[in-house]
Amino acid sequence: MYTKILERQKYLALLKYDNYERSSSKNITQEPYPGCREALRHSFNRRGACADAAILMLSSLSDSTIKQYNTSLKLWWQYCTDNNIDVFEPSKTSILTFLTTQFNNGCAYGSLNSHRSALSAFVGNNIGSDECVRRLLKGAYKLRPTRPKYSSTWDPQLVLNHISTWFPNIELSLEKITKKLVISLAICTAHRVQTLSLIKLENILSSENGINIKITDVIKTSAPGRDQPVLFLPYFKENT
Repeated sequence: MYTKILERQKYLALLKYDNYERSSSKNITQEPYPGCREALRHSFNRRGACADAAILMLSSLSDSTIKQYNTSLKLWWQYCTDNNIDVFEPSKTSILTFLTTQFNNGCAYGSLNSHRSALSAFVGNNIGSDECVRRLLKGAYKLRPTRPKYSSTWDPQLVLNHISTWFPNIELSLEKITKKLVISLAICTAHRVQTLSLIKLENILSSENGINIKITDVIKTSAPGRDQPVLFLPYFKENT
């Protein structure tokens, strides 16, 4: 099944690449924004990537990153269309002006940094490391710094005290004991919901000291050369 899906993706990519090559003389900036994946695919093709290579390059980006880049590239596409700028080969002045315009429209440092990251992937040319771009972002941070996502914390002991009343376990409903387990895992491991959702029975190993849970799927923090997380839950013998 996976092979058939991959072959279909390759076929569609080759078809789009062929259509793109035949229409390369057109100014694609004048075309409607095609979406993040298609825009990046065109960009990779223009920079020398064949259809298969473009598929691999797109696979390096997670769905959440594509969603984040989509907002930035849609704004960039419209900006280039309005100002008659080559969307794929802009000048540094155009990029700086675009970022400044977004700042003047209310963007804080975090949003500008997302725009920079998207343009770096889309345009290339080491935009992210350009001295002027870095200086602009530094100025944006000082004038309009990113606020903390959370302004306060809560006491987990309140939750632990509450779920400790859900006892005995054998008398709990499946829904309630599942919630108790997930809450306990979240507090004890401090891992994301994504990580907890990827726990598989075959990756749960018991030892004399506790339970080890291997996470074998790719998660947000996964990277080449980086070890996958292993959740360790020591036995709480005082409460047995």
